[in-house]
Amino acid sequence: MVTGAFQGLGAILIGVVLLVAAPLSASAQDEPVGKVVQQRGAVTVLRDMTPSLMLLGAPVFRSDRIVTGPDSRIKIEFADRSLLAIGSDSDITVDTFLTEDGSRVSAVLSMLLGIVRATITPAKAQAGFDIKTRAAVASARSTDWIVEVTPDRTSVFVEEGEVSVIHRDGGGVILKPGEGTDVIGDAPPKQPMRWGDERMRDVVARTRVP
Repeated sequence: MVTGAFQGLGAILIGVVLLVAAPLSASAQDEPVGKVVQQRGAVTVLRDMTPSLMLLGAPVFRSDRIVTGPDSRIKIEFADRSLLAIGSDSDITVDTFLTEDGSRVSAVLSMLLGIVRATITPAKAQAGFDIKTRAAVASARSTDWIVEVTPDRTSVFVEEGEVSVIHRDGGGVILKPGEGTDVIGDAPPKQPMRWGDERMRDVVARTRVP
């Protein structure tokens, strides 16, 4: 199952090699919600069902699906100054990102596979930043946190602030700094626990760009 998932990512990246890295159009989009501020290796964006290479400085729009390969990583700065570092072999879509007067009103990202680190700026009251996976939804308002998705689990770790992790079928936990949880299959999130130094160093290293 893992092999099939990553073969899918590979197919997207192989396909984009056949394209010219021309400027990306935003025919079905409005204003950009962010831009690429750091990058390593080839990264693909699917926009209006068309794959193209995503380059340093390129704009990011709502509905963009961003796919990294085994040797590529990327960092996006959103319009509210929040940062999203996307590690290798990742597949994530910017579903919604709304701002008002420079402050975030709402943000929802869908993550199929891989690992990301979100460093979130303060926002307007009740304005969250949600990362959805097949198993759970991780939500925060202002914090620094990491989400990893594999075919059989979702893992969340918090560096700063608080993050709620809610299972798609109900049940959830609140994570505080230094705590993490795993959501495996149809089971609710495991009780928060402090991750060991080795696991923390691993997820931090894999979300470091460049």
